[in-house]
Amino acid sequence: MSKWVVDIHGDIEGDYEIIKKHEEAEWIPVSERLPKKIDDVLAYGGVDMFVAWYSSEGEWNSTDNSFERDTPIIAWLPLPEPYKEESENKE
Repeated sequence: MSKWVVDIHGDIEGDYEIIKKHEEAEWIPVSERLPKKIDDVLAYGGVDMFVAWYSSEGEWNSTDNSFERDTPIIAWLPLPEPYKEESENKE
């Protein structure tokens, strides 16, 4: 199960722009290389984006209910590190 929750409902362009603003965000075509197996990534299927992983069986999988196994994933993007709240030293 993914530790990430992504809400992309109808505003794909807006979400894509947010991702592109991240300095290290570079889509990787699956024709160039695939992600490490079972690592969560943001996968782009031509119209939709999903948090997904490439399985050891050589298939794309996602916990997103709208993901269909025959969705042709054309590119992927590593997910950023999860947010970590800074601890305050009150000494």
